[in-house]
Amino acid sequence: IKRELGMARSIQLVSNNSFYVDHSYIPEIKKITARNVNDLLNIYNIVAYHPVSKTFVPSGDNCFIMKWDDDSLSESDIKRGDFLVFNRSFESLEDGSVVLAMYDGRAYLRRFAKTSDKGVIRLEADFNVLDKELFDEKEVTILGRLVGKYTVY
Repeated sequence: IKRELGMARSIQLVSNNSFYVDHSYIPEIKKITARNVNDLLNIYNIVAYHPVSKTFVPSGDNCFIMKWDDDSLSESDIKRGDFLVFNRSFESLEDGSVVLAMYDGRAYLRRFAKTSDKGVIRLEADFNVLDKELFDEKEVTILGRLVGKYTVY
């Protein structure tokens, strides 16, 4: 909206070639459990919707935000309290991609790597919390790939 100074009733709509960029509203979810893993964007699991520019997150329709409460990748500069943006629609994962994985009813943030064994993947953390890094593809569900991070100081 634009308004000219000194003129009454001068409110005008700004044209499409303005300084404002397109944005997507990305939902922030509360938690991930074994019960809601297939329905993460349930209305009862959404805390708020955050407007994010499409230049930063082009596929915003397939993303969600989560406030992270774990220090498993703290040496990779992902700390407790960071807001992380995950993309749910990924075609393939490259070695070194940070993923949100569900294992044994709990969500973990890990660095993904393929192995030479068929059907086996490596999920690495900065600290070995699980005493396990090699997983069968069937026992782990990849929920999303990390595409952004927002830290509040």
